[in-house]
Amino acid sequence: MSNLDNVFNLLVDPESGNIYHVSSLAQTCFGFSPEQLRGMNFSGIFHQPLKEIISDVHHAGYLKEVTLQMHESISPSATKAYASLMKIDNRAMLFVCVYGAQPLRACGESAA
Repeated sequence: MSNLDNVFNLLVDPESGNIYHVSSLAQTCFGFSPEQLRGMNFSGIFHQPLKEIISDVHHAGYLKEVTLQMHESISPSATKAYASLMKIDNRAMLFVCVYGAQPLRACGESAA
């Protein structure tokens, strides 16, 4: 999945909320190791209930623009993201791609 590593994104199991994959850029921004992030739940990073985001994606059909509020310890402001349900490795996954400038600003020079 290295082609996804230059984008701030994560893959989440829609049933459990567990994080399945986190891009290198997201790891840098969150400040956790890959192992820590893969052991985390979506709710450990974002305030929005995962079921609410999945419901929004279902109603949109395929891709939904969402506003995510990260926990204050990660980034104090909301950011924009695209969310989509897809199959990866024969598993349903929620793909979240953050594109708002705020989390990238929080990464500082380490993301460059």
